[in-house]
Parts: sequence; C-alpha cells; structure tokens
Amino acid sequence: MAAGTKPEHFCGPVVALLVLFNLDAAGGTHSLFTADEMKPIDQAIYEKVISQRNDLMRLAPDQLRRLPEYSKQEFSPCGTKQLFAIWHHKTKLNEDIFVVQCKRYIFLGYGHMFAEGFVLDASDRVREAEEELMWDYR
Repeated sequence: MAAGTKPEHFCGPVVALLVLFNLDAAGGTHSLFTADEMKPIDQAIYEKVISQRNDLMRLAPDQLRRLPEYSKQEFSPCGTKQLFAIWHHKTKLNEDIFVVQCKRYIFLGYGHMFAEGFVLDASDRVREAEEELMWDYR
C-alpha cells in the first residue's frame, strides 16, 4: 500500500455493498439480524426451515436413518419459488446428521443461507447439531 493511502478507501465500498444487499454470510439463526429485522420472505424461509427440522426430529430413529442422503422440495414464500434441501450424512463419529437448508439468492450468487440441523446418535438420542458440524451447510 502506498504511503498515505488509508485502508478504508478499499473497505468502504465493500462494506457499502454488503449493507446495500443486506448480505449475511453466517445465515440461519446465527444472523447479524434479528427476526424483527428480517424481510418477510426471509422470515417465511426461516420459519419453514425450523418447521421442517422440527417435523424431522419427531420421526422415529429408524425412519430417520432410512432418509436419503439428499432430497429437495419446492415451496413459495411470499410468491417466490424457493428450494429447500434435506441432507442426511454420517459424522466422523458415525452419527447421523440431518440438515434442512435453503438459500435465498439475492444478487450474483450472494444471498441468505438458512440451515438448521440435528444429530441422531447410536443410542437413538437426538441433539442439536454442533456449530462445527453445521459449517459445511451454512
């Protein structure tokens, strides 16, 4: 960087772009925005992801383990078609992780990612998926 050049000259436009498009790199419940600040479409997607995760958590362990590795469904919050995915993978500890995920695209591939998951262990106990397990989905 040249002498006398301030780093904020570069950072300012980047920050402005992120604010302009209301981008949230973290997504989901770990958002910089509260539910009160969400746009109606984001709120509808968030509620669908939570609802679908809760529905899955109520299934019997044998039903959960029979779910495919990936499935998707279309829904239309606020009249806009969106896809949400249900992922079923094994963790490093050979536990089953289930994640409901939906990304609302905003601009040039950027958008809001919503993902909520849980783990089914070998003893058939269900727990919230740890943040580290969710990194690949958010």
